Amino acid sequence: MRKLHLGLLAITSAALLVSGCTYEPGVKSFANELKPEKAEASVNQTESGLEWFKESLKNMETNPKAQKFWYKGYVKTTILSRQTNSMYDGIVVKPEGYLVNGRIAAQPYQYLVRGDKRFIKIKENWLVAKEEPMPVNVMAGYEDWLPFLDKAVQLEDEKVLGTMCTPFQIKMTGEEWLAKSNSDLFAPLKQQLGNRSDLQQILKDSTIKMTFWIGNDEKDKKEGKDRLIHQYQTWIILPIPGAGYMDQEVLYTFFKYDDPGIKLTELDEVNKYLLE
Repeated sequence: MRKLHLGLLAITSAALLVSGCTYEPGVKSFANELKPEKAEASVNQTESGLEWFKESLKNMETNPKAQKFWYKGYVKTTILSRQTNSMYDGIVVKPEGYLVNGRIAAQPYQYLVRGDKRFIKIKENWLVAKEEPMPVNVMAGYEDWLPFLDKAVQLEDEKVLGTMCTPFQIKMTGEEWLAKSNSDLFAPLKQQLGNRSDLQQILKDSTIKMTFWIGNDEKDKKEGKDRLIHQYQTWIILPIPGAGYMDQEVLYTFFKYDDPGIKLTELDEVNKYLLE
C-alpha cells in the first residue's frame, strides 16, 4: 500500500503539469490530530523515532514471533464531496507469502502470494495473476521513510487493540517529501518539475503526515519490550486545480502476532479451483 500511496502523489502531481487550471493557495488541516506526549510518559525521552523505527524494522525481520500476523486497514480518498473507500484485511506468513482480502468495484476478491506464485480468487475460482505483483504488500517500503524520521515527534502513549504503543509522527510538505525521498517512484516527477512555479507552489501547499505506533509492552522481561509495528497511518492533503483538495488517508493495523491459527491457503487447494 505504500507504493500505491506514494504513486498517487506522483501521478496526481504529474497531471497538474498539463493543467491550465488554478486553485486558491493555502493549507488544509488534518482531522483527528493526536495530542502531544504527556510529560509523565514512561518511555525513554532520549530515544528518537528513528532509533525506534530501525529497531522495529529489525524485529519485524528477525524476531521469530513476528513472522506471521493478521492485518486490517483501509484507503480513504476524498475529492470535494466524493469519497472512495477501499477496505483490506489478510495475513502475512514469512517467508511463504501473504493473503489480501479486498474489493474492486464492489466485487470482493482474494490475492494470494506463495513464493513466486501469485493468484487472484473471484467468487469460487482462482486465476493465475500474470501481471506484475499487486502493490498490496503491507510490509513493503518502510525504508523509504528513514530519511525523514530524524524529525519524528513522539506522541502520547495509547493502546492499539490492547497493546500499549508509543506513536511517532512526522509532517512535511510535498516539496520536502519530493526533495528528500529516495523512492524511484518520484523520478519521473522530478524530471518534469523543471521551473514550473505553479507546480512548485502546489507541492509547497501539499501536506504529508505519517504516524507509526510501536509496541512498548514489557510482557516478558527476558525478551524485553515488544518493539513491533502495530499500526501505521499516512495522510496526504493535495491541492487539485479546479477541484479543491484531494484528501487521502491510509491506515493499517497489525495484530495477533505469532497466532498459531494463521495459515496460508495451500497450493493444492488453489489448484482444485484454478481456471486456466
